[in-house]
Amino acid sequence: MATPNDDPPRLLLVEGVDDEQVIWHICQRHGIDALRQTSDTPVAGESALFEIAPKDGAANVVKSIEAEVNVIGRIALGIVVDADRDIETLWRQLATEFGDKFGVALPDVPDAGGTIVGDYQPRIGIWIMPDNASPGELENFAVPMIPASDNAWSHARRYIATLPDEDREFADDKEEKAELYAWLATRKYPRFIGKAIGDGYLDAESPLCRQFVGWLRRLFG
Repeated sequence: MATPNDDPPRLLLVEGVDDEQVIWHICQRHGIDALRQTSDTPVAGESALFEIAPKDGAANVVKSIEAEVNVIGRIALGIVVDADRDIETLWRQLATEFGDKFGVALPDVPDAGGTIVGDYQPRIGIWIMPDNASPGELENFAVPMIPASDNAWSHARRYIATLPDEDREFADDKEEKAELYAWLATRKYPRFIGKAIGDGYLDAESPLCRQFVGWLRRLFG
């Protein structure tokens, strides 16, 4: 089994600890053994499928690609980054990175179910949060996981919608993110998306989440 100080054969690069926790909890819900680098007591068996490495921002994820691709024995490398406001520019940046340095040709646009380049060693996978097509980030990926029957969600959305303009310090395109954190504040252990998944408040069986899990399985399986 790889440890956080080794070079694991299958590695997933993510922007931060929040992403790491969300993905780890999703994996737990789907019976996938994944290893967290930031855990004080990493929990993974001999069959751990992959290791998750938070890199403190998208720029650091991109900077680390070259070193991680060139690791001896690396079988698969996954990358999860936020689209933010401009998914097209981000995709061109990644396409240039892989094309110029490794001769890897990414498709013109991200695959809807997560991009995987299987004819290169290591196998390369890219998931653009939230859904490989829309602007947004991790929080926009989590919102569809809120059960339709959850009454607190409508109250959280109403609270954000009725905030006076002078109290709305977030950008217009961050409104759904604000709604999510307002909803998380109603949970027993507020704030953390990963914890909400682990506690069953967020539905890890939602269609987008299952699509993401399918991408992980194809990439690292």
